[in-house]
Amino acid sequence: MAGKTILLFTFLLSALLLVHSAHSCNCSRELKPVCAQGRTFSNPCLLQCENEQRMSRGLAPYTVTCRDECEQCQ
Repeated sequence: MAGKTILLFTFLLSALLLVHSAHSCNCSRELKPVCAQGRTFSNPCLLQCENEQRMSRGLAPYTVTCRDECEQCQ
């Protein structure tokens, strides 16, 4: 029983930390679009937040391909 309680506690704590990290991005609403891997981000800060989340999941970060909306970069 103690093992199941510890496992449940660990799971809940992990879920709480994941939710917190997803909401810890503190970016302005400034519109300075950047294109990275075909996705337009409203500003570099939001791209950085996405990259932090990606790297925390073991994924490679996106790289900026253009400092504008992706549609304008073609």
